[in-house]
Amino acid sequence: MSRSTRKIGKSEVRKTFLGLVNQLANQSGAIEITDHGRPVAVLMGYKTYQQILQKAKVPGKPRFKLEGSMTLTGDIEQGSKEITQQFMASIDRSAADL
Repeated sequence: MSRSTRKIGKSEVRKTFLGLVNQLANQSGAIEITDHGRPVAVLMGYKTYQQILQKAKVPGKPRFKLEGSMTLTGDIEQGSKEITQQFMASIDRSAADL
Protein backbone atom coordinates (compact mmCIF):
# COMPACT_ATOMS: atom_id res chain seq x y z
CA MET A 1 0.00 0.00 0.00
CA SER A 2 1.02 3.60 -0.30
CA ARG A 3 2.65 5.82 2.28
CA SER A 4 -0.74 7.29 3.14
CA THR A 5 -2.20 3.94 4.22
CA ARG A 6 -3.18 3.64 7.84
CA LYS A 7 -4.68 0.80 9.85
CA ILE A 8 -7.89 0.97 11.80
CA GLY A 9 -9.97 -1.68 13.58
CA LYS A 10 -13.40 -2.51 12.22
CA SER A 11 -15.07 -1.39 15.46
CA GLU A 12 -13.54 2.05 15.01
CA VAL A 13 -14.61 2.05 11.34
CA ARG A 14 -18.23 1.57 12.44
CA LYS A 15 -18.00 4.64 14.66
CA THR A 16 -16.21 6.91 12.19
CA PHE A 17 -17.27 5.65 8.75
CA LEU A 18 -18.69 8.92 7.39
CA GLY A 19 -15.64 10.86 8.54
CA LEU A 20 -13.35 8.31 6.90
CA VAL A 21 -15.28 8.54 3.63
CA ASN A 22 -15.06 12.34 3.69
CA GLN A 23 -11.35 12.16 4.44
CA LEU A 24 -10.68 9.77 1.53
CA ALA A 25 -12.82 11.87 -0.81
CA ASN A 26 -10.39 14.76 -0.31
CA GLN A 27 -7.06 12.92 -0.41
CA SER A 28 -5.48 9.90 -2.02
CA GLY A 29 -4.55 6.81 -0.08
CA ALA A 30 -6.29 3.96 1.65
CA ILE A 31 -7.29 2.74 5.07
CA GLU A 32 -6.55 -0.86 5.98
CA ILE A 33 -9.36 -2.29 8.10
CA THR A 34 -8.36 -4.93 10.63
CA ASP A 35 -10.16 -7.53 12.72
CA HIS A 36 -8.20 -8.38 15.86
CA GLY A 37 -5.08 -6.96 14.20
CA ARG A 38 -5.48 -9.01 11.00
CA PRO A 39 -6.10 -7.10 7.74
CA VAL A 40 -9.56 -7.92 6.34
CA ALA A 41 -10.49 -5.06 3.98
CA VAL A 42 -9.32 -1.79 2.48
CA LEU A 43 -11.28 1.44 2.20
CA MET A 44 -9.99 3.81 -0.45
CA GLY A 45 -11.08 7.00 -2.11
CA TYR A 46 -12.45 6.99 -5.62
CA LYS A 47 -9.36 8.79 -6.95
CA THR A 48 -7.08 6.04 -5.62
CA TYR A 49 -9.41 3.38 -6.98
CA GLN A 50 -9.32 4.98 -10.45
CA GLN A 51 -5.51 5.17 -10.32
CA ILE A 52 -5.31 1.45 -9.54
CA LEU A 53 -7.69 0.62 -12.38
CA GLN A 54 -5.67 2.70 -14.84
CA LYS A 55 -2.44 0.96 -13.83
CA ALA A 56 -4.10 -2.42 -14.28
CA LYS A 57 -5.36 -1.70 -17.81
CA VAL A 58 -3.11 -2.57 -20.72
CA PRO A 59 -4.84 -3.17 -24.07
CA GLY A 60 -4.81 -6.87 -24.88
CA LYS A 61 -2.72 -7.94 -21.91
CA PRO A 62 -3.06 -7.04 -18.22
CA ARG A 63 0.09 -5.99 -16.35
CA PHE A 64 -0.86 -8.13 -13.39
CA LYS A 65 -3.59 -10.49 -12.38
CA LEU A 66 -5.51 -9.84 -9.18
CA GLU A 67 -5.40 -12.68 -6.68
CA GLY A 68 -8.45 -14.89 -7.08
CA SER A 69 -9.24 -13.55 -10.53
CA MET A 70 -9.57 -15.63 -13.67
CA THR A 71 -9.98 -15.27 -17.39
CA LEU A 72 -12.70 -17.18 -19.19
CA THR A 73 -11.89 -18.36 -22.67
CA GLY A 74 -14.16 -20.54 -24.75
CA ASP A 75 -17.46 -22.12 -23.81
CA ILE A 76 -17.76 -22.41 -20.03
CA GLU A 77 -20.61 -24.92 -20.24
CA GLN A 78 -18.62 -27.20 -22.55
CA GLY A 79 -15.59 -26.90 -20.26
CA SER A 80 -17.77 -27.78 -17.28
CA LYS A 81 -19.13 -30.85 -19.08
CA GLU A 82 -15.60 -32.00 -19.94
CA ILE A 83 -14.44 -31.58 -16.35
CA THR A 84 -17.49 -33.50 -15.12
CA GLN A 85 -16.79 -36.31 -17.58
CA GLN A 86 -13.14 -36.47 -16.50
CA PHE A 87 -14.18 -36.51 -12.84
CA MET A 88 -16.72 -39.29 -13.39
CA ALA A 89 -14.15 -41.33 -15.36
CA SER A 90 -11.70 -40.87 -12.48
CA ILE A 91 -14.31 -42.15 -10.00
CA ASP A 92 -14.97 -45.16 -12.24
CA ARG A 93 -11.23 -45.93 -12.46
CA SER A 94 -10.86 -45.60 -8.69
CA ALA A 95 -13.85 -47.89 -8.08
CA ALA A 96 -12.46 -50.47 -10.52
CA ASP A 97 -9.11 -50.45 -8.67
CA LEU A 98 -10.84 -51.21 -5.37
